[in-house]
Amino acid sequence: MNQEFQPYQQLYFWVILNIFATEAKAVIPFEVQVTEFVASEMRNKTILCRNMSTILNLNDKAYQVEMLSSPIIPQIPTLNLEACTASQLCDFVSETKASNFIVKPTQGAGSLHQTVLTKEDVSGTMARLISNNLWKKPAVIQPLIENNYSTIEFNIFVDDEDELVWIATHSPGGLSEENWRDGVDLYPYQDKEDLERILRFVKSMVEQHELRGLLEFEFLKNHENDKLFLLEVNPRISSSIVAFDAEGNSPYIDKLLVPYIRRLGVDIRKSP
Repeated sequence: MNQEFQPYQQLYFWVILNIFATEAKAVIPFEVQVTEFVASEMRNKTILCRNMSTILNLNDKAYQVEMLSSPIIPQIPTLNLEACTASQLCDFVSETKASNFIVKPTQGAGSLHQTVLTKEDVSGTMARLISNNLWKKPAVIQPLIENNYSTIEFNIFVDDEDELVWIATHSPGGLSEENWRDGVDLYPYQDKEDLERILRFVKSMVEQHELRGLLEFEFLKNHENDKLFLLEVNPRISSSIVAFDAEGNSPYIDKLLVPYIRRLGVDIRKSP
């Protein structure tokens, strides 16, 4: 066994054992590898997209670019570093006005292990690495919007027999790797025009790809030019589940998790 991956394999093994051991009627998938197991072995205890390939594709930021293309809301420009040439990378950089660029792993949380590079670093060092076939990391690159913007989290629960329910929050200044360590403040997002566009976009993707269960759509709002972009879609519960207001209430739990659990036949007479 490869020792580098052994702790992660032990974690998944521990999770799977605990899932088997529980008599719970509802299982909430929180990570894509675990979701894959749950989809094949315990689908009657969870609500997921009909096709596992949809979940796996949504978990890949490089594949999402084509999958989530829509005239309703454009995506922030994204280039797959594993599949591009050095010339394509230089063209990508020259076509934007950004001074810095952000490199994200194609799978997992984009806010973790992301790297910010200058325009010169990308056109120089990174382009040379790609030209010499030395870039091996599965990652995408995007222009970095640095001032006067917000990251919008649009979390949903959707099932065949229920209307789509949602909650929208935003983080002024975006989400950084430091936020995972130090915490972040989230605020209700209330821009009516943006929310109408987001809802039309989300409903179109739900219908097109038969999305089901708990999902997180992330958008970026550039307040300088009032433009709205799609960042990514995560086929799992959101980190917003750990956010509580001053009175100890969680809108995420009340609006999304409780209906999800009830839909699986669990009698919840009041919010947990």
